[in-house]
Amino acid sequence: MTLVPHPESFDGEIGKAMVSEEEIRKLLPYTVPLNSMVSQMASASQENLELARKIAQGIGPIVQKYFNDPTLGGLSFPSDVELSKMISDEIAND
Repeated sequence: MTLVPHPESFDGEIGKAMVSEEEIRKLLPYTVPLNSMVSQMASASQENLELARKIAQGIGPIVQKYFNDPTLGGLSFPSDVELSKMISDEIAND
């Protein structure tokens, strides 16, 4: 069963298709759960990003102490700006 027509064109990874009002009505029961799932994923992603940054900041001193080497442990996690640039660069290279 196909819920939506195949895309007529693409702009990068985004497909475009024309749908009728009847097709839109058929999709409505799926939009609320899908929107909820995407919203939860976005929230979890932000929480995971914050947790990754805290772990990266906290692990440096542990690594230095464990290996008795103050030059180790310069771990970091990219800032939002750096992360956005990395993602943009990755998309541009695809």
